[in-house]
Amino acid sequence: MMVDGVSMVWIIAAANVLLIASLIFFLIQTSWRARTDRVLAEQRLRSMLEAEPHGILVIGLDYRVLQLNPAGCLLFDAGFSEEIVGTDVRTYIQTNDCLQIEEMHRAAKEGRETCGKGRLIGLSGQVRWVEITFVPLPASDGTVHAVLSVVRDVTAQRSADRRQALQHAVAKVLAGASTVEQAVP
Repeated sequence: MMVDGVSMVWIIAAANVLLIASLIFFLIQTSWRARTDRVLAEQRLRSMLEAEPHGILVIGLDYRVLQLNPAGCLLFDAGFSEEIVGTDVRTYIQTNDCLQIEEMHRAAKEGRETCGKGRLIGLSGQVRWVEITFVPLPASDGTVHAVLSVVRDVTAQRSADRRQALQHAVAKVLAGASTVEQAVP
């Protein structure tokens, strides 16, 4: 059986169509898998952030809160993240601690992880002692586009430490005095 020139062109065209169709199918399937994997990864990350007991904040270079987890809402006495998102995080920092927080944020913007302590004032006015870690969040080009902040409430620990220091001081005074009357002043 002989194949004429026109038939050969159709056979080659059909083979090309089959090849291209299989490539398109492969790309669609790969794209779907990648999208599914990304969605699952985002769901896992969201679940981890929601379960995290410490406050997790993403802070923009302009100090605006971009995101925070439920534990972060509790630290700020906020019922919903929308009460805090978009506001300047320095608004919630005790005035005396603001300079240190700004220096830590600046270091993170420059690519360095920093840690420190300060006082956070919630929406209700309650003051909490917190330990804060700032970590740079680089973009795909390597430049820092935001700062991740992990905030841990250490108010109870600080109170226990102060109580223990006071007990130690009282015990030292009592041990150094020969009578209770000498120790009282």
